[in-house]
Amino acid sequence: MGVHLVQDARRDDAPGRSAVAEIAPDTRLSGVRMFRPDEDIIEVVGPGPALVLVDAPLAVPDVRGKRDAEQVLAWLDIPAFPVTPQRMAKVHGGARGPALAERLRQEGHIVAEAIPDQVLRQLMWEQEHP
Repeated sequence: MGVHLVQDARRDDAPGRSAVAEIAPDTRLSGVRMFRPDEDIIEVVGPGPALVLVDAPLAVPDVRGKRDAEQVLAWLDIPAFPVTPQRMAKVHGGARGPALAERLRQEGHIVAEAIPDQVLRQLMWEQEHP
């Protein structure tokens, strides 16, 4: 499963919904559904075990804003949103990812943070610069 988690659940417009994509065992996309509250996301993901990749920060450790992930991306010249509790609160009203990840883990899922947009950019760059 893949989850594009919109950080600010307070938004009531169409872009304010999060997307849950289901990937079939043969790796094809088998469905995409839109949700707002975490409870709906957890319900559609269902009971574990499953691998759930979330396109949102799942760890917001301290005020530095430089997690290992951001440091590796910076080394690859890939810009990343600095993740600090203060910035997440100011820009998004807080971080939804850590709490959602914990709840999914309690359901028996393996949860990991994904940055698909950045991965696609890197793959396209590598195609153009063999």
